[in-house]
Amino acid sequence: MSSGDVCLQSAGEPNSRTYHDTYHSIHNTAPIQWRTQVALLAQHPQLLEGSVLDNLQMPYRLQAHQQRRFDREWHIAQLAHLERGADFLHQAATHLSGGERQLVNTLRLLQLRPRVLLLDEPTAALDGETSAQLVQLLINWLRADTPRTLLWVTHDTQDIMPLADNHWHMQAGVLTELS
Repeated sequence: MSSGDVCLQSAGEPNSRTYHDTYHSIHNTAPIQWRTQVALLAQHPQLLEGSVLDNLQMPYRLQAHQQRRFDREWHIAQLAHLERGADFLHQAATHLSGGERQLVNTLRLLQLRPRVLLLDEPTAALDGETSAQLVQLLINWLRADTPRTLLWVTHDTQDIMPLADNHWHMQAGVLTELS
C-alpha cells in the first residue's frame, strides 16, 4: 500500500472485542467460508460479458454461494436508491460507464452480505454524484446489519469522513492514527 488514508468502520461501537471477534471467527474459518465473509472492492471493477443481471447473478454459480438465492427485488430497491430503474439490469455490462461498473460491482459484493469489506480507492474514477451514491450505498450496508467492518484505502479523505470511526494516514511507510 502506498501513502494514503485508511478508514476503518465497524457497525456498532468499535472496541477491541469487536475486532478480536471478527479476527477470531475469520481466522478459525475454512478458506471457502472465509471468502464468503470478506470481500474486496477494487478501484477498477472487472465485469463479465453479458448484462448487468448476468454479472449480479454470477456469484451464485460459485460453490461458496450455491446455497443462496439471488434476490432480484433487493437489487431493484438498491437501484432505486441509486436513481436507476429496473431496466438497468438489462443493460450490457460492456456499455456501462466506469461509475456504473463500480456500482454494479458494489451491488454484486454487498448482495453476498460479507462481514468485512475491503475497499481500494473505490471512488477514485467516479464523478461527484456517483461517488456520493456509492458512499450512501456503503453507509446503508453498514447500518443494515451487524457486525460489519469496512476498511477503505483512499487518497481523498472527503469520501470516507461520513463513514469513519477510525482514520489513519500512511506516508513513507509510517501509519499514524488521526483524530
